[in-house]
Amino acid sequence: MKKTFAIDNMGKLFSLLSLLMIAVFCFGSIAMAEIDWNDMTDEEICSEIEKAQGELGKRRIDSSSIELGVPFYIEKKDGLYLFTIENAHILNSERWKRAAIEHAGDDCIIISVQGIIENVSYDDWDGKIGYTTFINDISVIDQDGFTLESYNISGGDDGKYEVGAFIRIGEKARVSLPYFAYIDTETVTIKVPEHEGEIFFSLR
Repeated sequence: MKKTFAIDNMGKLFSLLSLLMIAVFCFGSIAMAEIDWNDMTDEEICSEIEKAQGELGKRRIDSSSIELGVPFYIEKKDGLYLFTIENAHILNSERWKRAAIEHAGDDCIIISVQGIIENVSYDDWDGKIGYTTFINDISVIDQDGFTLESYNISGGDDGKYEVGAFIRIGEKARVSLPYFAYIDTETVTIKVPEHEGEIFFSLR
């Protein structure tokens, strides 16, 4: 006979749901497929939860610094999301050039920071995280040390990256975050408050 802990039916259901959420968060859907839920005792459920929580803590520690192409956490009072920075470039289409002149002046351009946002639990509104949150959670700094102003626009074209994205909890999207810069801007550096490191991009 297998040894079990004294967990009632509701407690066991709650434990299973907790394990499911942590498994998806830490490992993805593959982890769920590898766990045999039917024959697990209460003791085994508790063991799996502890293991998953340990992995969750490790991921948070590992993501305290930022690197190109590596997901890092941003956690605030409204929830938690993952951000992966992939690229920064100048938006050269005529539409973006006109927008730069109209909103910032004829000596300005618009650059885009491209990346992936995965909404773990962040709820700005109606179970979603909006672009006005994550565009302001990073600092984009030019070669002279000046922080660039974000361009608060709800739409626009940047290839497969979405401008003005809203992302539901449990979903992810490729996003484009536009910023105004002077026309002679050669490089930008991205920093994130409460995170170590920085990401450098040459724009030309």
